[in-house]
Amino acid sequence: MYVDNEDNNTQSYTFSLIEEIKAIARECCKRNWDCYDAYPVTYVAVEDACRFVLKLTDNIFKPTIGALPSGGISLEWKNNKGSFTVTFHGDGFCQRLLFIYSNEYFPINSYQDNLTNDFISETIDLLNNWIKDKRSEV
Repeated sequence: MYVDNEDNNTQSYTFSLIEEIKAIARECCKRNWDCYDAYPVTYVAVEDACRFVLKLTDNIFKPTIGALPSGGISLEWKNNKGSFTVTFHGDGFCQRLLFIYSNEYFPINSYQDNLTNDFISETIDLLNNWIKDKRSEV
């Protein structure tokens, strides 16, 4: 039987991200999980975040995953240039933000009422370009 190591690496990568998202959702499943009256992480936020990470490949370094006080999930990639964040707010609303430390170009603020395949593809393209530092394409 032939096993493609690249597929195994990607599956392992996405599986570990999905497990981390689920663990955070379990930790933040009750109101006031942050002692500041935060809402519990919603099923929709977990589902949207998992749907997004299933499209990632292992050539994108692992994001920091967190819970939002609104009941959402955030994925954040940081490097010496800044941070790229994708948030899933739990009501189908999602957002991507790009913050550049040197303020060399404008942040990307993009909102979507629901998670579409186009939004996922565009976001992953933007993330890849940001990682590769293709400023003209971001």
